[in-house]
Amino acid sequence: MQKENDSRLSAIYETYLSVISPFIIQLEALDGEFPVEILNEIRSIFTHLARCNSTEKEQIYEENIIKAERHVRRAVLDCLKYLCVAYDEYFRRFTKLNRNVDLSFVDNGHFIQKLNSLHNNAVHNKTEAQKKELVAENIEDVFGDYEKAYNSYAEVYNLIQESTESIDFVKHKAATKETINTIFGIVGVVSLILTIIFQFV
Repeated sequence: MQKENDSRLSAIYETYLSVISPFIIQLEALDGEFPVEILNEIRSIFTHLARCNSTEKEQIYEENIIKAERHVRRAVLDCLKYLCVAYDEYFRRFTKLNRNVDLSFVDNGHFIQKLNSLHNNAVHNKTEAQKKELVAENIEDVFGDYEKAYNSYAEVYNLIQESTESIDFVKHKAATKETINTIFGIVGVVSLILTIIFQFV
């Protein structure tokens, strides 16, 4: 029994290090925040682990390791949910920031088409997960759905990140063209003014 419990403890620590911590880093990079709900789950995990460590009674040990495992699962699910929201907000900020940029010039129009398709799919998957959660009896019923939604949003984020150089190039070309047009506009106005002045000289 102790050997089995030791492997379960190792699994908890491994999930924290390889899944929860990287998710938290992503969230902090996107939002600059550490969601309190996830922090509460982590606190609960380590409270139960501490109780496991401080007891010699097998029943108490078993009860607390089960509870710790549940909080681990809940923490991962909360990370998936928050990252869906964070990625969606990132997409909206990107869209707002580039509202005056003709993104159809990026990758010959393939970028904007793929971006909209991926985002629509991500929104659909998140909505489906939320609907299913309303009638789900436990988190395992919706865990796979939120994983799917998260993966969909990650595709949106990754596409934008991978296309940054191309987007910047299009923005630079647009800015250069606008500067040239402004200069020609100013030259035209000055020429018009000088023509009017010389008519009266």
